[in-house]
Amino acid sequence: MAKAQIIHNSSCLCCKKVEPEMVMVGPMVFCNSDFKSEFVDVGLYNGETGEVDSQCKEYKKWLKEYKEL
Repeated sequence: MAKAQIIHNSSCLCCKKVEPEMVMVGPMVFCNSDFKSEFVDVGLYNGETGEVDSQCKEYKKWLKEYKEL
């Protein structure tokens, strides 16, 4: 499982926006709306533990995108 946490001053891997508070999932950074649509809305984020399933295809897709930067 990858821990999701709030960070500042980084751009979103998905849309490149920078907001005052961003969500870091493993090594990747997302804006709040992209984090919600990519992980929360599809049930991959566990709100009780603050973790995202790092074995799911969506996480692996974004990790591959991150590694290619």
